[in-house]
Amino acid sequence: MSTLILEPHFDDTAYSMAGLLLSGVISADTTIVTIFSRSSFAPYSTLSDTEKISALRYTEHKHFCKKISVRAHVLDYDEALLRGWSVNNIFDHTCDIDHEKQLKQRISSDLAMLNESLRPAEVYSPLGICGHIDHILVRQCAEHVFPLKIKYYEELPYAGEIRPEEYTRWISKLTKDLYPQINTDLSVLEQRLSLLRFYRSQVTEKDITAVRNYMNMHQGERFWSKTNMVI
Repeated sequence: MSTLILEPHFDDTAYSMAGLLLSGVISADTTIVTIFSRSSFAPYSTLSDTEKISALRYTEHKHFCKKISVRAHVLDYDEALLRGWSVNNIFDHTCDIDHEKQLKQRISSDLAMLNESLRPAEVYSPLGICGHIDHILVRQCAEHVFPLKIKYYEELPYAGEIRPEEYTRWISKLTKDLYPQINTDLSVLEQRLSLLRFYRSQVTEKDITAVRNYMNMHQGERFWSKTNMVI
């Protein structure tokens, strides 16, 4: 049984799903599909050139994928900041995204081709916590292409950084008709945090703390499904 993990950016899987991979909850036959691989964001690097930043982030990601024995598949799309979104509205989920209709069509077409070639039994998509525009776009494309196979992961570090009442509002908004499932294997926590540190251009200790806080709050790693089942 094969699995696809759809991540908007390099590091989203490491942040949000590494525990599921390490615990064997997800099939060993797994491919991580990074949608927005072209990036200008590397806050803990001295680089400023888009091509060099994108290459660095991909190198970090390949290191993670090799260590955890999954395949990396990269789509060549610009992240939101390179598409004209400003830092001030990148998390503004009230913004009109209709002007990105053609982008959604292209991404959906690419995902449909992957569906044909890989025939995944299950697909993991970002839930959309905090409303990052790239995450919302990936979720919408995933729901269009994989309506019967999709599960949703809660994005970290966001879900571990926001106040409890804000977190509750997001979950209430995003999980209608979905059921929570929790991977309670906390034995892999330190290992997953070690893997997350591979992404040195993106991750610092405050992010590690957010992941740890989230895991302690839920006593595990939570994801959502359209069926109510126990893992």
